[in-house]
Amino acid sequence: APPTRGCWLLPASDLAALAIARQREQLAALGWRLLTCAPRLVSALSNKLRFRELAASRGLLAHLPRHFLTPADATFPCVLKAAVGEFGRHVHILRTREEAELRWDVALRWQQRRGRRGGGADADDAAEAADEEEGWLLQELIAGRVEHSASLLVVDGAIVGAVVTEYTYAADEYVWPHVREIKEQRVSHSVLPPTHRAVMAALLAGFSGMCNVNYKVRGDALCIFEVNVRVGGDLAEDAPPELARGLFEALDRQGEGTGEARFGPAGGEMDHARPQTPPPPPPPPSPPRGAA
Repeated sequence: APPTRGCWLLPASDLAALAIARQREQLAALGWRLLTCAPRLVSALSNKLRFRELAASRGLLAHLPRHFLTPADATFPCVLKAAVGEFGRHVHILRTREEAELRWDVALRWQQRRGRRGGGADADDAAEAADEEEGWLLQELIAGRVEHSASLLVVDGAIVGAVVTEYTYAADEYVWPHVREIKEQRVSHSVLPPTHRAVMAALLAGFSGMCNVNYKVRGDALCIFEVNVRVGGDLAEDAPPELARGLFEALDRQGEGTGEARFGPAGGEMDHARPQTPPPPPPPPSPPRGAA
């Protein structure tokens, strides 16, 4: 039970976000204030392979790094990353085809040893287990020293608050956190350009909760690496206190007059949440140097 009445239960990891979504009715009955949605959508956003499938179903692949099916299809340098993982774990920059083929072979053998996770007692549990299945993703490396991290407050797919932090690093090609940040150039604000907001809202249709979107900007176009369905360190540690406080105050207002918990749209299934008209694709980027 919450320590005092009116406490919000917010996830600090993707696993916690999924656990809250699955147990939302029991947690709300105990008195926690919640902002969450269907477990399948939470899982799809946090799993990097399922995230790409979700973006494809919503016509948004142009806003993600290019995907390669095998090392033979790749351009170099490229990135190999595990579908499930946080803080740069199991993410590798590959600079040659020989290195990519070696890493790819090791990754596939590792995946085969782990095997497929079994389903639960019913079809919904089995579908969620499939959503969480681990795998590997080979994709374009997006070069550039400036990376954006947007902490968003989302209610039924509508972005009602944002804190954006821009980080500048000492290298064009890197895997965070294995890179030095030039901290004096860090900037935080609450402004999302309308085109960026439209893309993120289309991607997050049906989602309710706090999340963190990591991306770079090529020209005027977004290139989104991942969505973390949790409160991120950018908000908890890096953003100015007044911006973070404003976002949490906006969260606190979500419970006013609506009960103590918000579970997203009725039913909450991903397919029912697709936008009718996706935002237009970005203009063709200049020849990429890579992607991260």
